[in-house]
Amino acid sequence: MGSPKFKGHDYFSYKDKGASDIFGNSRNFQKASFKALTKSLDAAQKNDIVQVLLDLKYKNITGDTVDWNTNDFQLADAIRNIAEKFMTIVETLKKTVDRFDVLFSSADFHTSLLGKFTGKTTESNYIERAELFLSSKNDFQDATKRIRKTEKFVKKNLDKANSLKRFADALGVEIEKAGVTSESMKAGIRELEEFYKNSVVENFKKIQNVAQKLRDEYFGLIKDENEEMSKLHAGLKEGARAVMEEIAEYPDDLNTNSGAEAESILKYAENRINSKVELGKSVQCKNCKMSLSEMKNSIALIPQKETELTLVQAGIVKERKKTDPGKEKSPKKIILNISRKMTVKAYREMLSSQIRNLSGLDDEDALEIDVRQTEV
Repeated sequence: MGSPKFKGHDYFSYKDKGASDIFGNSRNFQKASFKALTKSLDAAQKNDIVQVLLDLKYKNITGDTVDWNTNDFQLADAIRNIAEKFMTIVETLKKTVDRFDVLFSSADFHTSLLGKFTGKTTESNYIERAELFLSSKNDFQDATKRIRKTEKFVKKNLDKANSLKRFADALGVEIEKAGVTSESMKAGIRELEEFYKNSVVENFKKIQNVAQKLRDEYFGLIKDENEEMSKLHAGLKEGARAVMEEIAEYPDDLNTNSGAEAESILKYAENRINSKVELGKSVQCKNCKMSLSEMKNSIALIPQKETELTLVQAGIVKERKKTDPGKEKSPKKIILNISRKMTVKAYREMLSSQIRNLSGLDDEDALEIDVRQTEV
């Protein structure tokens, strides 16, 4: 096998840019020099290289072709070409995928091996390159297989893997806030962490299975809490509606503030009555936009909201106050009997009674309060 040299460039294939110029006219042909290549691959080596490159889908990766008619130099350069293509894929993934080195830290892409095949193919290195390829073809094939698998995973499943990771992270925070002591959920979250630390590609099915178990258990908890929250707030809503109906029996200007407060409590209750729990990618229900801990907090606030509603009802003004413009107002005397320790119910009833005593008074009217403390 021989190769021409023309205008300082060596040509090893008729496909090389400028190779056809040598044969364009007699002058160029006379200027070209030809030398024999003393080294060559034997038939078995050549067959092996061609078969590996075809198995690697060389044409799909590079856009070029190789076959058994491809000369030794071209085969060595084809090795360079496909190695550089896979190196480029890895570099592109590192630049475009957030936290790539973390997610794929355990994946060995053999980039140090692939790097040995990059760089210009020359007359002095093409045989050595081909022989190195043959001696490391298994690792080379493994590297390209891993790279392809990773590239496919990024395109098809990475968004879902990241979504499951965000859900698991949020769930860990949520069960702490909600006071959930489920050991199975905590173990599942730890298991997912290990999967992500290792190979997210190889463990993807396991990640999906564990994440689904966590979602199912969390769904059971939030579903029960949602039922309790909805039931209690349905009762609060009915109470608020009853107060609004009572206010409506009197002239509008007598209870403007009380009416607004009752309506606010009614809307608050309505926002916490949810007929169905649906979980999306987060720990919040898609319908009511609340998480397990938020539902628990809403349930805990029910007594406070009931007290607020009781005070609104107790403060309803039923008739206009009659005033004598020429007479100076004297402070209204209030007796407040209160003990050091009381139940919530007793305290609520006491407040309600005091508010009723203020019925008909203006905000600026004076009070004279006689506080009488009792021991219980």
